[in-house]
Amino acid sequence: MNIASIMSRFDHTIKNCTLNTGTVFDLATGNFLPGKNNSMILNGGIFASNAITGRPQTYKSSVSCGYFGRVLHNYNESDGLCYETELSLQGKNRLMELSGSPTDESLISRFQFYDKTELSLEDLFEVIKEISVEKGKRLKELTRQTPFIDETGNFIKALVPTIILIDSWSAATSSKEMSLYEDNRVGDSKTNMVAMNDGRIKSDFARQLPHLCGSKGIYLISTAHIGDNQNLANPMAPPTKELPMMRQSDKLKHVGTQYSFLSVNMLETRKVAPMLDSNKKCLYPTDGCTSDVELQQITSFITRCKNNVSGASFDHISSQFQGLQEWLEYYNIIKETKCALLEGTQKQKLAITDHEFTRHTIRSVISSDYTFRRALEILGQFCFIRNRWNMPAIKNIGYVEFAKMINKSSSLKEEILNSTGIWSFIETPSERPYMSILDIVERVSQLK
Repeated sequence: MNIASIMSRFDHTIKNCTLNTGTVFDLATGNFLPGKNNSMILNGGIFASNAITGRPQTYKSSVSCGYFGRVLHNYNESDGLCYETELSLQGKNRLMELSGSPTDESLISRFQFYDKTELSLEDLFEVIKEISVEKGKRLKELTRQTPFIDETGNFIKALVPTIILIDSWSAATSSKEMSLYEDNRVGDSKTNMVAMNDGRIKSDFARQLPHLCGSKGIYLISTAHIGDNQNLANPMAPPTKELPMMRQSDKLKHVGTQYSFLSVNMLETRKVAPMLDSNKKCLYPTDGCTSDVELQQITSFITRCKNNVSGASFDHISSQFQGLQEWLEYYNIIKETKCALLEGTQKQKLAITDHEFTRHTIRSVISSDYTFRRALEILGQFCFIRNRWNMPAIKNIGYVEFAKMINKSSSLKEEILNSTGIWSFIETPSERPYMSILDIVERVSQLK
């Protein structure tokens, strides 16, 4: 029997690829896949379906808006839609503030913003169906080549990305649900089945999304609330875990039965703490900061991940005014590693750049110098992988040795610090050459 000949009558579709956010999230959920000329490309970040879960006020919106804005910024042909169900974001500008990504009119014009007073859940589903159908009609026009290669050495193809942000899925309501509430008084018996119908509608919605989105370049980012998990059948017995990596006391609220099954990446923003110094002042202050608790460290737990490990955690740093601070995330990883890649105590310097900074000036240096940002990213990724992964290419290199290897050739070092770690489509290349952390290790290892 020749399975290949049997299956030859079926065509392969163009699948969604993985989009880099430029944050630690990419490494925490990703791996490295081959590209042309023996390059290795970071395959991590936004997958087809991504869920950010958590209890109230654990910065789910900040994280999800950060991912949404960064993908739009990183992939300049992408477009998007934000569907806001809690009436808290107050428009595009606040969303982009929370994202922390560089904002201009061209970026803002590439996404639409609607809330639940303007679209019902059924309306949103019809919109996604229309987007899917429209992109299906324009496959040739919208198909791009990624830098990833398949088993034959050809570039893997994907469609121009469309990003859908739903904040939150738990608070989304159908028109049928709202009609019941509008036609009856609070507590009326006719509304007893509202929650069950809400779950059924959301399950129907979620069940169809892989077919609509998976081969049309549509990516979903949603948030969902976590509440208490209770054993209603036997209150004296412990409740059953909803997912193996969730806490026994936790349960996703108002999401439907399909939500947790169809999320490729699921994070829980589990712990939030302000970043303060010993005097209870902001640890990394910046001009215009009006509060000492502006910076928050968000510990995210990976509940579900199909491309890396579930059950691990990583930290985001978010400004309540300026959104995700990925460069501070990388700096924190380097600092917590306590290695020779960071020199000095009060006045500090990275081992591969000449920039001097203190905790009071690091954010201004970050905002003003690309090579400093890139150095933080490179050294932070090196530390993250060396501390967490069993990858001999990095595990077998010491911290001091890695810095010496980069510093050995000034021309190569300049090339490295002016590269980018975010892959781009072949048709719309970045102004900066792509070099993943593995590409950098390979290049500096070849120096005599």
